[in-house]
Amino acid sequence: MLSFNLTIVIQMVSFLVFAWLFNLVFFKPIVAHIEARNRYLADQQVKAVELANAAQELRAEHARRLREAQRKAQAGVEAAIREAQAAQARQLEAVQREGRTLIEQARGQLDTERIALVTDLQDEVGGIAKTIADKVLSFGARAQGALSGQGVQA
Repeated sequence: MLSFNLTIVIQMVSFLVFAWLFNLVFFKPIVAHIEARNRYLADQQVKAVELANAAQELRAEHARRLREAQRKAQAGVEAAIREAQAAQARQLEAVQREGRTLIEQARGQLDTERIALVTDLQDEVGGIAKTIADKVLSFGARAQGALSGQGVQA
C-alpha cells in the first residue's frame, strides 16, 4: 500500500518553489527575450515588405520616367528631323532659285551675244554683198565699156 508522509509533501512544496523560481529566473526572461525577438522579426518583416513595396514603386516610377524620357527624346529627334528636313527644303529651294537665276542670266547673255553676232554677221554679209555688187557693177561697166568701145570701132 501506499502511504503519504511529510517527505512527499516537502518534496512537492520544494518542487513547486523550484518551478516558481525557475519560471521567475529562467523562463520569464527567456520567454520575454523570445517574444521581443519575435516582435523585432515581425517588425523587420513588415519593414521588409514595406521596403519591397517601396522598391517596386520606385521601379515603376523609374520605368515611367524612363518611358517619358524616351518619349521626349523621340519627340526631340522627330522635331530635329522635321527641322532638318525643312532647312534642307529651304536650302534646296534657294539653290534651285539661284540656279534658275543663273540660267536666266546665262540665257540673257547668250541671247545678247547671239543678237550681236547676228547683227555683225548681217553687217558682214551686207558688206560682202556690197563688195560683190560693186565688183559685179564695175565688171559690168568695164564689160559694157569694152562692148561700146568695140561697137565704135566697128
